[in-house]
Amino acid sequence: MRKPPALALSSLWLAGRARSWDEALASAARLGFESFECLLPGPAGEMLPPRGLPRKTGVRAVAAGPLPRAYAGTLPDPVRQLAASLDAPARERAIAALVARAAAALEAGIPLLVVPAADVAVPGRDDLVRRLAQAEAAGDPAGLAKVRAEASAARGKAATGALDAFCRTLHSVVRARPEIALALSGAADMLELPHRDEVGLVLGDVRAARLGYWHDLDAAEALAGRGGPAASTWLGALAPHCLGLALSDRAGSECFLPPGTGLVDWRAVASDAPRGAVRTLRVDPRWDEAALRTAVDTLETRGLA
Repeated sequence: MRKPPALALSSLWLAGRARSWDEALASAARLGFESFECLLPGPAGEMLPPRGLPRKTGVRAVAAGPLPRAYAGTLPDPVRQLAASLDAPARERAIAALVARAAAALEAGIPLLVVPAADVAVPGRDDLVRRLAQAEAAGDPAGLAKVRAEASAARGKAATGALDAFCRTLHSVVRARPEIALALSGAADMLELPHRDEVGLVLGDVRAARLGYWHDLDAAEALAGRGGPAASTWLGALAPHCLGLALSDRAGSECFLPPGTGLVDWRAVASDAPRGAVRTLRVDPRWDEAALRTAVDTLETRGLA
C-alpha cells in the first residue's frame, strides 16, 4: 500500500485490533499511516492517546469522541444528549464534558476537537425515535412518511430554543479553552442538530475564530436518506468553514463502508473538499487489511489521500 500522507487513520480501527497505543502505532505505521484520529475519554472506555502522540508520529492529529452512535449503542453521552438542552444545569454537564475533552486533547498535543451533533429535546422523543426505527426496519414507506412528518413538526417547534442552547454551550467551551479549535459535526437524523443550514447560524452566533465545521460523510448520507438535504450539498455550502472530513462510504442503512464500495459521490467530495482540511478515514474495526487497502486506493485515485 502506498503511503497516504494527508490521510489520518481512525483509531476505531486501531482500538479494535490493538491492546495498547504502542501496538496501535506499530500497526498503523506498517500500513503507511502517520496521522491518527484519537478517541478521547467516553462511556465506552476507549484507549486514551498518550501525551505527545502527534510528535511521535510527526503529523497532526484530530480528537473525536466518544464513539459514534453506530458503535456506542444506547450508552449515554452528556454532550450528545445535553449540549442543546434548555435546562441550564443539565447543559453544564455537557459543557464540563467538552471542556474535559478539550483539555485531554491539548495534553496530548492535539489542536482540534470534533463536537458531536446534539439531540433536540421534543415531547415524546424516545417514542418518536423508536417508531422511526421501527418504520425504517419494516420498510413501510407510508408509515415512515407519517412518523417523519410528526418528527419534523415536533423538531420545528423546538429547534430555535435548542439552537440557542447549543450556541450557549459552545460559547462556554470557547471561553474555557480558547486555544483549541472546535469542529461541529452535522446531524445524522431529524431529531439532532445542527442540520446543514443550521451550521452557518451557529457559526454566525458564536463567532469564534477557531470554530468550524466537521464534514462526516456518513452522517450527511444518513440524514439525506431520512428526508434531509442531499449529502453532496453540505460540503458545497460549508467548504469555507470546513476544518476536516471523516471519510467513509454508505449504501442505504449499511454504514461505515470502505470508500468505493457504497454510493457516495467521491468525485464531488474531492471537488469540494478544502485543500487544507484534515482527512480521517473512518474505519469500521471489522475491516480487514484488504478492505483498508481498497479504501485508501479509492481516496488516492480521487486525490483525497
